[in-house]
Amino acid sequence: MGDFLCYNVLMSKKHSRSYREAETKKKQQLNDPDFAGKKAVRLEATKNQDKKTYDKKFDDNPSGSEGTKSKSSTEKPQKNNNNKNAKKSSGRRHPEHSASKAVSAKALHNKDAKKQTASKKSVVIPDEFKKKNEDTASVEIEVKTKKSDSDQKNKAATPKTEKKSADAAANTPKIASVPKPTKTLKQFRLADPKPQIDRHVPLTKKQKNQTAAKPEEASSKKIENQPKTPKQRFDWRKTWRKHPMPAILRIPCLILLLAGISILFTWFILWRTNSCDADLVAEFIGKKPLLFSYSCLVIFFLMAIVAAITWHVFFTIGLSFAAASIITFISMQKFELREEPLLPSDFVFAGQTGNLIGMVDASAIWRLISGVILILLGSVLLEIYACKMLGKRIKGRPWWERHSLIPRATYTIISLAGLMMITGPVFHHENPEWLEGLSEVAWDQTRTYGYNGFVIDFISNMRKTAAAKPHNYSQDTIMKIAEKYWAIKEADDENRKPLNEIADRIFIILDESFYDPSIIKDYYDYGKKDVLPVTHKIFEQYPSGYMYSPGYGGATANIEFEVQTGYSNYWANSYPYIDVVSKSDSILSAASWAKKYGFNTGAIHAYWGDMYSRKTAYPVLGYDDFIDIDEMTIHRYEPGTPWPNDNAIFDEALDLTDGNSPTLINVVTMQNHGGYSDRGYAELEFEIQGGSRKNEIARYYQLLNASDKYLDDLIKKLENSKEKSVILWFGDHAAGIFPEIAESDNKAERDLTRLTPYFIWANFDLENDSKKALNDVAEQNEKLGLNLSKVKGVDLPTTTPNCLLNQLYNTLGAEKPALFYLLDEVCKKAPILTGSFYDGVEFPNDDVVKEYELVNYDIMNGYQYWDGE
Repeated sequence: MGDFLCYNVLMSKKHSRSYREAETKKKQQLNDPDFAGKKAVRLEATKNQDKKTYDKKFDDNPSGSEGTKSKSSTEKPQKNNNNKNAKKSSGRRHPEHSASKAVSAKALHNKDAKKQTASKKSVVIPDEFKKKNEDTASVEIEVKTKKSDSDQKNKAATPKTEKKSADAAANTPKIASVPKPTKTLKQFRLADPKPQIDRHVPLTKKQKNQTAAKPEEASSKKIENQPKTPKQRFDWRKTWRKHPMPAILRIPCLILLLAGISILFTWFILWRTNSCDADLVAEFIGKKPLLFSYSCLVIFFLMAIVAAITWHVFFTIGLSFAAASIITFISMQKFELREEPLLPSDFVFAGQTGNLIGMVDASAIWRLISGVILILLGSVLLEIYACKMLGKRIKGRPWWERHSLIPRATYTIISLAGLMMITGPVFHHENPEWLEGLSEVAWDQTRTYGYNGFVIDFISNMRKTAAAKPHNYSQDTIMKIAEKYWAIKEADDENRKPLNEIADRIFIILDESFYDPSIIKDYYDYGKKDVLPVTHKIFEQYPSGYMYSPGYGGATANIEFEVQTGYSNYWANSYPYIDVVSKSDSILSAASWAKKYGFNTGAIHAYWGDMYSRKTAYPVLGYDDFIDIDEMTIHRYEPGTPWPNDNAIFDEALDLTDGNSPTLINVVTMQNHGGYSDRGYAELEFEIQGGSRKNEIARYYQLLNASDKYLDDLIKKLENSKEKSVILWFGDHAAGIFPEIAESDNKAERDLTRLTPYFIWANFDLENDSKKALNDVAEQNEKLGLNLSKVKGVDLPTTTPNCLLNQLYNTLGAEKPALFYLLDEVCKKAPILTGSFYDGVEFPNDDVVKEYELVNYDIMNGYQYWDGE
């Protein structure tokens, strides 16, 4: 009967409405794809509750519910009439107590089982996931509590027990209603683009299939109450960075860029080297477009080589522009000081830059330095920006690809081959037909640079135009020439005296830029006052004439070498002090010849001794002592000049010869050297009429007038001396400030800028048939096309520097080396040996000149078979 009643109760419960709802909810949970996620939330909530808190909640809710503590559980229990009945029955053992204890024991057992399961199977839920699902966890706990209550009612044995359970439930505080979750687990996954779910919790096969089968359905669900993320700003640079320019487009674009820049740079170089005259550049481009195009091509290949090596095109452009600025600045300064363009050989003196800076305006140098720094800095910044915007991705690539070794090597070889191919004909002086308009005037580089442009002529001068080896050059040939003139010397020595019997002191004075303005007075009139009254008086009293200088505005050291040795630089076209003398053990010179007669030798230069390697060259020439500006003890200056004047260096030379007899002194002055616009004379005595550089010419004439006065002081001191004294005086070249005649199309006018005075003075009588000499020289000058009739007393032949020392020996009647007997013939057959003279004039290439050419080649380019004596 009891079993029958229990069956009826269970069936009634089974068919009740609450039971059916509970069963329906279970089925929905099983069919819900997010059920696994909810279960994981429940497990995590259970795991985070410590044992003490859990037991307390369990005691407060003996029905076995695991729900959270509601707000009503903390309040005081409400009064109820059933409380009295509950007190009365508290002492008796009620069947409901047994059921509660059984449920509690079962809950404890389930709790221990859950702990063991949690320890075996670790579930990690992200903090963001837990935070977003707090409400969901509360709902799940409420569901579990309802399920526990339902189980308790199903275990009641009698209706009475059911009634009492209902009373007990009435006394139990009600759980506050929990809001429904606003988001499902699946929606949280959609909200977080990169959910950090523990990889130890694998998805079930069903979940994987559902996720793969319905991605669009999941993404189409409406996400409610999702916090709005800030709208990301579109960065076009990142988008551009992701799509760099491909190499097939980048390389042609860079080539076109370099081609355009090379045209601008070529124009810039021509503009700067033509004294910033845009009209001259436009005229050059209009008349000689092929030469301009050729120059652009050379600049392009030079930039391409640098770009291929550095692999940074914008930095290459900045570096090239800085280099062009520096080179053209040096060329402009040299042309202003010496009226000569920049030559590759000038870079031989790169170590002497500190000495040359003193000749240049300091403010101009600082402007150049500042400009170069700004150019390089700007190119570096532009290169960095371009790399970020257009550069390719190199991360993760091999090191040879990151550094682009193969493309660099390839483009470098191609660019270098192209440069060598196009510059080869000009470098080797082949004058190709396809380069129309090319012309070469080797003896006048100023004109050549004007004809061809800076780029072409700089390349042409890079190859040292060494003298060609004569076809019959050999040791036997040189020895035969030496024997021939040795025999002449031995026969003539009877008519000559040893040098030490003629003079006690010999001065060879090179007066820097000393020139006679009277021969060009028709072009640059300076008034009635004579600029060189002392010099002209010496011309009338002593042997004197004009030297045809190989240089105009420069080439001092080369002229000095010819005077000192008797050799000519006509065929070698080099810097003999550097290329020949400094590399030899000894070379015949005025000093080495004087030492054979017991002379002490010394040299003084009012400048730094490393200029033109004089410190090295002078000992080879035979000078025992050398005093430069640092060792001078006397310092006197002209207004506005940075170097000691002529008066100071003359007194220095006199001090060096006192008590040292016999003595030969070589003197090189600096007073008249360059920078004429900065001279600080308060008043100028000469007003120039005519010419474009009147102010500079007036200052230059003022300096020449001062040199003339200091020459007079020197002669007066020597006249009163007991020692026999001799002076060989000459100016090395004119200052380069006479463009109207120096650049004239008329050769006779150009020749006037090459003539400088020279004379031989002595404080004793010199044997000289003045009348015969005057007639011979006038006839010779007429044949040479030189008009020097305006100057009185010209009785020495017009010649080049290689003949001056021989003229001194002949005037003194002194013994001389065998070489100078060869010079006797050469100075008659070819008195002028310099390229600038033979412009439309036939060169006298007879047997004597050929012998002289062989000897010069032997000394300067050959094996030095000639012994020099």
